Amino acid sequence: MSEEAHTPKRHRSPSYPAIDLGKAVSRAEALYQHEGKYPAPVDAILAHWGYSGMNGRASRQLAAVKKFGLIDDEGSKTSRQVRLTDLGLRIVMPDSPERSEGLRAAAMKPAIHQELREKFSDGLPSDRNVRWYLVSERGFSEIAAKELITEYRATLRFAGLDGTTENGGTVEANDDSDGVGDPSQDEAVAQATAPPEEVQQPPQQPPTSVGASSPSALRDLTIPLAGTAWVKIAGEFPMAEESWDQMMNMLAAMKPGLTRADD
Repeated sequence: MSEEAHTPKRHRSPSYPAIDLGKAVSRAEALYQHEGKYPAPVDAILAHWGYSGMNGRASRQLAAVKKFGLIDDEGSKTSRQVRLTDLGLRIVMPDSPERSEGLRAAAMKPAIHQELREKFSDGLPSDRNVRWYLVSERGFSEIAAKELITEYRATLRFAGLDGTTENGGTVEANDDSDGVGDPSQDEAVAQATAPPEEVQQPPQQPPTSVGASSPSALRDLTIPLAGTAWVKIAGEFPMAEESWDQMMNMLAAMKPGLTRADD
């Protein structure tokens, strides 16, 4: 028996975008920010996206942005250059009146997206149902089918084609993940390390004196500090001692972002 007979054939699923439309648009926006309407070498484009050169992930990202019709390329190897298409420019240019229409058009550029839109014209059924169709009738592997469903649903949401009214949100351009849905950072830590002017302030209420027997209510306390500006604290006072200790611990954690060296 030949060696070829012992080697299992690798299953290859039909083509689909490696990233959803939201991430693809963020890549196009980074390209527009650095290069405008001009073509640029592939290596320069990848550098704008946080890659040091072409690799498997970078190649999939580039192909996905192209599948959505946002970029086009010409040449090959070292002479290959990439530029934004007219559709890409309609989406990424600031205050573009054609952005929403462009997003809807880009969402349906990939052939598999058009197929799913026609197959499930009244809206997507359950993931299990769609996955069965992709695996049984379209030859996708289980993993590829799951990835495509996640990507397709995220694309529909971003383009406003899933029945929602919002579309065109922003995604970080340096996010190099191939999937959708990234862990969010803890809001309290983010505020603790932000400059003072970026820390979100609570709603302001008229100053109210606090007595020992006063019922808890949202109040502003103005605290005079010798030799510097006065400080306002807003919260429900009187508060439990446990809450007070928690507040003091949080202020201690936020100290690096709220203080500067003494003059």
